Amino acid sequence: MELIGQGLLQALTLLADGDSQVWQITWLSLRVSATATLLSLVLGVPVGTVLALTRFPGRGFVVSLINTGMGLPPVVVGLFVTIVLWRNGVLGGLELLYTPTAMILAQLIIAAPIVTGLTLAAIQQVPERFRLQLLALGASRAQLVWTLSAPSSRKWAPRSWWAATSRARRAFSRRPLCSRRARVTSTRPLPSR
Repeated sequence: MELIGQGLLQALTLLADGDSQVWQITWLSLRVSATATLLSLVLGVPVGTVLALTRFPGRGFVVSLINTGMGLPPVVVGLFVTIVLWRNGVLGGLELLYTPTAMILAQLIIAAPIVTGLTLAAIQQVPERFRLQLLALGASRAQLVWTLSAPSSRKWAPRSWWAATSRARRAFSRRPLCSRRARVTSTRPLPSR
């Protein structure tokens, strides 16, 4: 218990003293998580809406992939992103490994299935008869999507934002944040030698 108390005291001291390295790491972490969450909302809400309102061959498989993505271990996602971004990887030529963009990509892969799945579940809760009645009254497809998603979005949008942010932050909050300059910078200050 004493070790935890000392760690908290040291962390508060570093924050109160305005240690620039700690603040840079903190802002980088917040910026990466906010960007990944925003991108997951931008991608996940439309995909979840389309999946909820359309039927097509292979839809069940796509929904299964989304449900599987909701439970992906962060280590697997990190390994996948590293392999893809490695020099010999598919996107290795972009030289994104050890950059904030790579961290955003990894957090996006973790958060997007959560947003998509929650959107899918929220819109599927609307009874089929209500959808058919809207179409029978002359609503266009766009009006149907807007009518179904706008009222329910007040309920599920904050929840999916919170779930995506929590999952992305929790998944990578203890992982090393890598940069080219320092080779490895952590979310906590490295001990001085």
